[in-house]
Amino acid sequence: MTTTNKKHVLDILKRCFPKADSVKIVQDTLEDGDLHFTSNINRFTVEYEQDGKCQQKHVVIKVPISGDTYAFFESFNCFSREVSLYEVVLPKMAKYLDKSLAPAHLHTTESKTLVLEDVTALGYESGEKLPLLNFNQTKGVLKALALFHAASHKLHEEDPHFLENLLFSHIAGIEFRKNIINSWEPVVLELLRRKNETSLVPRVKAAIDFLKRDDDEIRALINQSKFKFVVLNHGDSRKDNLLLKHGSNNQVEGVQFIDFQTSLWSSPLLDIFYFLATSVSIDVIEAHYDDLIDGYLYELNEKLKKLDCSSSYERADLDKDFEHLRFFLLASVLCLCCVINPMDHAQKKETFSQSEVDVDRLYDLCLNDDTFVHAVYGWLKYCDKCNVFEGYTE
Repeated sequence: MTTTNKKHVLDILKRCFPKADSVKIVQDTLEDGDLHFTSNINRFTVEYEQDGKCQQKHVVIKVPISGDTYAFFESFNCFSREVSLYEVVLPKMAKYLDKSLAPAHLHTTESKTLVLEDVTALGYESGEKLPLLNFNQTKGVLKALALFHAASHKLHEEDPHFLENLLFSHIAGIEFRKNIINSWEPVVLELLRRKNETSLVPRVKAAIDFLKRDDDEIRALINQSKFKFVVLNHGDSRKDNLLLKHGSNNQVEGVQFIDFQTSLWSSPLLDIFYFLATSVSIDVIEAHYDDLIDGYLYELNEKLKKLDCSSSYERADLDKDFEHLRFFLLASVLCLCCVINPMDHAQKKETFSQSEVDVDRLYDLCLNDDTFVHAVYGWLKYCDKCNVFEGYTE
């Protein structure tokens, strides 16, 4: 860590502990911090003296990346949205739950740099390091997601305009969405051809073409007015944005959500679809889908009752939302391709940021990778079973 960087970081950290007599950094990861798609992540161990006592805190400093990528994401208020969530929304939701489902917020700078508690020091593990989740892990995350959704709905019932003033129905911009589609459409269609699914190819192609519609058309489809029951969706609920704490027998004891840059106000099925498609083994889905959905609904409605909410969300409501949002499940499967493809981290970023990629390279890496083929083909077949591809051809 250079002297300049250390001084700048120390100035930020001092604002996190304004009553401390002294603050110093005892450990840092500035030399090998994590570069995510939109942020640089660095971890620090801080010692501070307050009221005559020496205390220690583990923190994460999340710095938005600069340049065109920053400008693109901030055009959708992604960084401003996340700051609002950490500073205002999540603390209010935590009061309803008597616990937080996200790391504690310590400070935000004018440049939207966030300082958060580092919960990995409390035994939480990044979902990014885990393989696709098993049944017990999935059940644990869906329970946490149900609590998150219930608390947000309670907040909305008490102040209907509060969240709507901070957030808007949002889906990634057309350029960003088309980059993902253009990167993975040829791979997905070629996978089906290699599996001799010739009758499925044109129906999947027609459904993918539907995803290429103008942003305003897609946004209208997820607008809150379309649904009986709406919640604050995390918006990017893949396992990479989860921190899990495991107990005995690999049971999930705790879940923390991170990265709220694309949170949106809509049907809870958006979060459920995206989490299941990008994070859970297809074998688990095929064997336990109904159990998982029923478990989520039970936890959600039990918490809504305890919070004295006037609404509920039943299986019939979810199934109705499913009919309306079938296209989003396919979009989530395309995002699964990004998450599990065998490229290295730098190459994966290209599939998000470039309008064109080397398709031949994707063929070689992905279509010859057993894990990729099993997961993506399994999900495409499951989507077909659920009639996701119906109604898009003339």
